[in-house]
Amino acid sequence: GAGCVSSSGSYEQFFEQDGKRYHHILNPETGYPVDNGLVGVTIVSDSGLLSDALSTACFVLGIEKGSALAAEYGCTAIFVTADKKIYIEGDADIVEITDASYTYEN
Repeated sequence: GAGCVSSSGSYEQFFEQDGKRYHHILNPETGYPVDNGLVGVTIVSDSGLLSDALSTACFVLGIEKGSALAAEYGCTAIFVTADKKIYIEGDADIVEITDASYTYEN
């Protein structure tokens, strides 16, 4: 079962300078905001602590590596890209897309 949901995203906490948007989730290797096309990652898990940690980690890692990490912990991961595509690792049946401008890519 899954009872905890955590999301990390670049859509709320950010600032703009010289026409470029900088959000608050940083790549630990560069010190700059992660720039991998993702705007949000949601993790569904039995553990709130795990879902919170994994949502940020999977955002930083990107879809491919983030999906592998979520699968390793038996969690469902929902990745949303800037071009309105949704990728799901795990139980896709728990997700209902209600905005027709988004497309499910799995």
